[in-house]
Amino acid sequence: MRREESLLDLLSRELGCYVSDLRNIDDFTKEGISRIRKVILQIPEGACGLAEWNEAVMYIFGAKVKFKSEKDAKKYIYDRLLEKE
Repeated sequence: MRREESLLDLLSRELGCYVSDLRNIDDFTKEGISRIRKVILQIPEGACGLAEWNEAVMYIFGAKVKFKSEKDAKKYIYDRLLEKE
């Protein structure tokens, strides 16, 4: 069953912030970054779709990349967040 909520909406809800706050990832605390990573890991493959993962990467990090798989996009987000912790 497909969620009605976008990936960015899911992340903002889980973090208790606005979607627009996700653009200021450098302002997040270590605990906030850790929470995002945990949420990312809990999202099952196929739950969001590749387009949503690509959109999230571009929105959060401003990175103009296009991944060929959800797994690659998810790993990119996770690794980028790990660098910030």
